[in-house]
Amino acid sequence: PERTLSAQQQDDIVSGGYWYVPPARDADIAIVCMGALTPEAIVAHEEVSRDFAGAGLLVLTSPDRLHADWLQAQRERGRTTGVVDRSPSPVERLLGILSRDARIVTVMDGHPLALSWLGSVRGHRVVPLGIEKFGQSGDIQDLYATYKLDATAIIDAVARAV
Repeated sequence: PERTLSAQQQDDIVSGGYWYVPPARDADIAIVCMGALTPEAIVAHEEVSRDFAGAGLLVLTSPDRLHADWLQAQRERGRTTGVVDRSPSPVERLLGILSRDARIVTVMDGHPLALSWLGSVRGHRVVPLGIEKFGQSGDIQDLYATYKLDATAIIDAVARAV
């Protein structure tokens, strides 16, 4: 897309995720999405923001990279010798703006547990959405509705989370 990115936004994209819609400081709701379901998450976020001002929308570009950097930061903090780097990992920095009691709804076109680790970063409650079974055929909108991955399902997940 045509857009101007700050150096921080460029770093975030390369590091594994960026705030498509940054949350307000201490926001209580965030939607985290990736891949093909990003348009559904954008529609859901627009609706959710009417009731939860300041809700954020985080788009993941590489959950694997975010997870690996987070694990490395955890290992570094656990070392008892030498200089320990206490700077937050990219995912800690991204989620650090949310309130401690924030609820996170994750949505991806893969198994829902693949992003549930995000709750361990800062102890947030996570409602994961994803595909748990395979074999259905149909058009994209019908499949998203069947697998509870459409904007309506994301909005319902936010409602359950709070």
